[in-house]
Amino acid sequence: MTSDPQGESDEDLRIAPLTLAPDVIAHFIAEVYDSYGHGTSFVPRWTAAFLDHVVFKHPETTPDHALGAYVGDRLVGIIMAQPHEVWIGQTRHRAAYSSWLAVTREGARYFAALQLVNALRDRLRARGVEVIFGLAYRSGRSVGLNFWEGFARAFPTEITIGPDLKFWSRVLDGRAFAKAVKSPLLRVGAYASYVRPLLKPAADPSIRQFAGADFDVCAAIMTNAGSKLRIAPSPWELASAQAADQGPQTLVMHGATGAQAFGAYHILPMEDAGSLRLAMIELLNAQPGTRGIGRLLTHLLWHAKASGASLAVIPRKPHLSAAFMLAAGFVPYEAGFKMLYMPLTANIPQRMPANFDMLVR
Repeated sequence: MTSDPQGESDEDLRIAPLTLAPDVIAHFIAEVYDSYGHGTSFVPRWTAAFLDHVVFKHPETTPDHALGAYVGDRLVGIIMAQPHEVWIGQTRHRAAYSSWLAVTREGARYFAALQLVNALRDRLRARGVEVIFGLAYRSGRSVGLNFWEGFARAFPTEITIGPDLKFWSRVLDGRAFAKAVKSPLLRVGAYASYVRPLLKPAADPSIRQFAGADFDVCAAIMTNAGSKLRIAPSPWELASAQAADQGPQTLVMHGATGAQAFGAYHILPMEDAGSLRLAMIELLNAQPGTRGIGRLLTHLLWHAKASGASLAVIPRKPHLSAAFMLAAGFVPYEAGFKMLYMPLTANIPQRMPANFDMLVR
């Protein structure tokens, strides 16, 4: 990360599994992120409940999925990864979605970020993980995407910066969103949303919460999806958590032959000029030829708004056309995010496919 020649210590840096409570970890991440410049991106505020659900309570999590960097007894950095599986073509692979890299300025003097990434890679590889994914955006000098680009230049065989991750966005609560953002352009967009407000959809008996019996059909939809790279969801990733800011909320749409489509979102608190709640719609997938997926999207948006979200975003997906998204009231959102791709075995493609449908955490 950044470098500061003053305040050097004779103590060594060590890497060890994190044993801290999720609320302490969430607070540490927020403090570290606030100590660096943010650029023009919103600053994520992951909650203890969310980190606990997607990382620590995941049934496949091991001690090596959450690591801390320590100088003496002082925590100076963390990195975490959620267990995950993906389809690349027609082959299923064990994977991890890694994010939440946070290193203090003291830790930067020990190259803690580099040591954390290397330790996570080596430990997960030893556990049979074949590929690690992540996400980064450009923020302050030598942090965020700048750090990862430097890492990729120094170790081009270890990690590549994948394609841009672009989004569609829709304002759900214009007044709340306008109060929370710094950008005058975004505020104009917030007020423009009054022209086409999100209305409560009529009750639809074909749309309901995900149930365990839906899993096989939903998994098959992803298995046969057109994307070169796509998730292989587990029941843990589809079963709705107790609340939207704790984990996924999944809705399923049924037709005459059973479940035909499903979608999932979670709430991610953000900070800009003020606090805002963002709904990340991670999944919106259907069997080929399914009609009415727009109804499912409208219900997802309404549920997200009821959870307090003022903005909804959905990563651009090959199967969701621009015409469909524009008709649903979304507009392109260029957030400057890039995917991170770290193959751990020789049977994984060296470069991340451009055609992908991945979770975003």
